[in-house]
Amino acid sequence: MREIREGDKIKMFDDTDTSAYMRLLREKGFTSYYWNGYLVVGCRIKPLPDKVAIGKTIIKARKDFGYNRDELAKEIGITRACLVDWEHGRKLPNKEHQKKLEELLDWKMEGV
Repeated sequence: MREIREGDKIKMFDDTDTSAYMRLLREKGFTSYYWNGYLVVGCRIKPLPDKVAIGKTIIKARKDFGYNRDELAKEIGITRACLVDWEHGRKLPNKEHQKKLEELLDWKMEGV
């Protein structure tokens, strides 16, 4: 059996369990949709970033560079509460703030 690829079409019959196929595709990392009697394999799903791990890394880098929360928040141009949300994994910084974090803490944010 060949590998599943984006754009593949799987013919569905009346007795086919479409939801089971959709679950299987999701487990394989694909989106899917039903169209005109076919289950169509959509795009690959980008894995979600681990917010908690990123938050822990921000805390470690902040402490390694000797910033307290107020100082780092001021340097980035955000509120202290926003920084706390990042550190606790409740939110992620946007692209602009990621860039500032990377510059200030000499760190590349992977997977965001």
